[in-house]
Amino acid sequence: MLAGFPYSQMRRVGAVLHAKPTVVFARGELAGGQLRVSYGRTARRIDGLEIHAPALDGVSGATLWAVIEERGGVDCVLQPAAIQSSFKHDAYVKGEPVGGFSRLLRARLA
Repeated sequence: MLAGFPYSQMRRVGAVLHAKPTVVFARGELAGGQLRVSYGRTARRIDGLEIHAPALDGVSGATLWAVIEERGGVDCVLQPAAIQSSFKHDAYVKGEPVGGFSRLLRARLA
């Protein structure tokens, strides 16, 4: 699961910035040390309606959460899985796994 506030869903009215959050649920896989999730131009809302999926510019750095089902009598638990690093509309969202985050920081600072 990814939650964030993309630029495409922000509007400035006078001195006030209004932001509409986006929440994305999708299956991902680890490949080449990155978490990769499909991200299309259309999505299905919780009520089943097909809608335009917003571009995710401005969401980099958001947490990608793993949804862990049925643990300890709780229906589901969210667990940090990765930090969102890039996306390509109609293709993918990529994230650096939380376990490898310190490696990513060292590489960026070197």
